[in-house]
Amino acid sequence: MKLIHKAHGLFKTVLFPGDSAVDATCGGGNDRLVLAKLCLTPESGSLHLFDIQETAIVKTKKRLENSLPENVIPKIYYYNRSHVEMPPDIRPKLITFNLGFLPSGDPAVMTTPGATVVALARSFEILETGGALSVMVYPGHETGRKEAGAIDNWLSESFRGRVIVYRDSPKNHAPYLLWLLK
Repeated sequence: MKLIHKAHGLFKTVLFPGDSAVDATCGGGNDRLVLAKLCLTPESGSLHLFDIQETAIVKTKKRLENSLPENVIPKIYYYNRSHVEMPPDIRPKLITFNLGFLPSGDPAVMTTPGATVVALARSFEILETGGALSVMVYPGHETGRKEAGAIDNWLSESFRGRVIVYRDSPKNHAPYLLWLLK
């Protein structure tokens, strides 16, 4: 099973209609569509999407508007800023991170170790009890390896939740999924 499909299956274990969710790295809109279908109803739920690249926000917004019923669109909030700047008043049940760079974008624009660890720590603070952080890690390039190392340090030194690691491949630099439970 591909890790992204594993992540989508895990989303269904914590996110239900009427809940709030955050995608901290909204990218192209694939995970967002799954999140929206799980948590948004015409009456309740909210989806908060962050990305530092305006092109990612525009692409995601277009995809969601073309794929979802009109009556849930007002429950989607877009933030063209870093995941480090997540408002503290959001109380999501699930926060997702897909680290690295936008596949169709500039590979020089990517998540970084320091910002990612700060964002993960802040995300865990605002997460509802019983919620989860889903973190796709890509250690196949130099910054990705540094980011994976920084996350490992944070998990071993500061994290106070449950950690589950999913891997598709035993290779050292293969992507992996962290499922962090509160």
